[in-house]
Parts: sequence; structure tokens; C-alpha cells
Amino acid sequence: MSVHEIAQLRLKGIVGDDPVLLDSLSLVRGRLHIYSRSFSCIGDSNLIYIFGVWPSLEAHLNFWLLRHGTRSWVCKRAFLTSSGRFI
Repeated sequence: MSVHEIAQLRLKGIVGDDPVLLDSLSLVRGRLHIYSRSFSCIGDSNLIYIFGVWPSLEAHLNFWLLRHGTRSWVCKRAFLTSSGRFI
């Protein structure tokens, strides 16, 4: 079951429409083999939002485990499944 993620990132020293940032986001999306789109915040150029679709919750958790070495952050997030349920 796919999982939809909405992430808000606060940028420091770069704005959301910077070509280098956009290229980097595209590169990451390609390497992870996920569908995602990023949007700059109209009211605050230091914020971007990333909407992503992971093939499963486990795929997303494994990505974070490899990146951060822990799953302790899971308690702070909710996930919306493709059936419209929050888990």
C-alpha cells in the first residue's frame, strides 16, 4: 500500500526556487525511485513543501533508518495511506 508524505523544509542560505536546489531535489527523487513534487512557499521563500509517494511505509522507514540510524522520529509523524487512512 503506498504512503503519501508531505514535508515542510526550512531553508538556510538558499531560496526555494534556486536552480541548484531544484536540480538536487530532482537528483534525489531519481535515486530514490519515488514520485515527488516540490513547491516554493509564496509567503516565505525560505520554505519549500515536498509531496511524495512511497511504495510502502516500510520503504519510507528503511530510507530514514539508513539516513538517521533510528526510527525514533516516527512517533512525531502521521502517514496517509492510499486508501485515505492516517496511520
